[in-house]
Amino acid sequence: GELTMCFYFPGVFGALIAGLMSGVIERRLLLATLAFLTGVACLFTARVGTFNQLLTARAVSGFGIGGCLPVVYSLVGDWYPARKRSSATAFVTAASGAGVFIGQCLSTLVGSADWRLPF
Repeated sequence: GELTMCFYFPGVFGALIAGLMSGVIERRLLLATLAFLTGVACLFTARVGTFNQLLTARAVSGFGIGGCLPVVYSLVGDWYPARKRSSATAFVTAASGAGVFIGQCLSTLVGSADWRLPF
């Protein structure tokens, strides 16, 4: 419900803003900044005291993760020649999906002891 919406909805804005910024700011720096923001938000998620703090932390995480994706695809475009770009993009997409799947499986196992542990 609310928690899921507060993660994914800011990700839309993160993707739009980071996509625009990736043409202005050096992409590796932008990706590092977004990854740092996401990491800090995840650490804060594990230490929240109220539901509103949890919503805020997940919103910041969603913004950061949503922003990372267009930057990664832009970097793939920078690093790979045109003939290899579609394979590299497919690999990034598959790796992202596999990471989400494995992360959720591990979080389910670890989180059964305490919901804060996966963060």
